[in-house]
Amino acid sequence: GDIVQKAVRIRHFKSGPFSILITHVPQDVGRNFHMQDLKKMPLLQLLERAGIVLEEANQSISATLAGAKLVRQMKTDVGVILVDVRRIVSGNQGRPVEYTRAIYRPDKFRYQMTMSRIEGEEANQWSSIERVES
Repeated sequence: GDIVQKAVRIRHFKSGPFSILITHVPQDVGRNFHMQDLKKMPLLQLLERAGIVLEEANQSISATLAGAKLVRQMKTDVGVILVDVRRIVSGNQGRPVEYTRAIYRPDKFRYQMTMSRIEGEEANQWSSIERVES
């Protein structure tokens, strides 16, 4: 129910659009930057410049069908399956400071993750690799 700043950005590469980013940030955070800033800098940098200490991001990846509006924006056909990524970024004391929905054309985008096999007491499983620097 809070007031937020919403930005919609279409990202292009060579032959046309490959993604749409729809971001929402709390109004008090969004007052620290303008559309021109979003054109020049990644949102992550703008949040940090605003003094927000980013703690974690929770992300899900799914699929969605291209409807009329997405067809126009992404220059694709109705019913094409698109990659749908949603992310909530938390800052100081766990406060959500960004909600992003990114929609990608799968013919122009690939998601890759490295996983490692770990042995458990009851079963072996896969886990994403975490790097800890000492």
